[in-house]
Amino acid sequence: MNGGAAPNRFVAPDAGALESVRPVFVPLGLRNADTTVVLQLGDDPVAVASANALAPFTRAEKDAHKGRLRAQQRPVEDEVRARGGTVLSSFQSAYNGVKVQISASKASALASIPGVVAVHPVRTYRPDNTHGVPLIGAPF
Repeated sequence: MNGGAAPNRFVAPDAGALESVRPVFVPLGLRNADTTVVLQLGDDPVAVASANALAPFTRAEKDAHKGRLRAQQRPVEDEVRARGGTVLSSFQSAYNGVKVQISASKASALASIPGVVAVHPVRTYRPDNTHGVPLIGAPF
């Protein structure tokens, strides 16, 4: 040992550094494969708008805000369809966004649609409790 503290191997990389990483080569079969992304829109979803209001929204105010968000999402959805994408769903309550399936080669261009502030990939996660079972003393 060098007498000092051991370096922490588990420090998360800078988020900006991860976004600048691009693969050198993408196999031809994956370039045009469909991918699922969520387009984040700028206005606050219903939950955030209600929390920031002087008084919590009534049911009518929630419905009205949700309607305004849906109206803002429609032109974005139309543009996605015009670019060859499929709109899978839309969100207004806890998140303001549109879930889209489109060719991977076209996904990053969706950020240029007016009203879209970010394009997030949809990832699949599987629960992994291999460390939790022994921790609580449960049988395998």
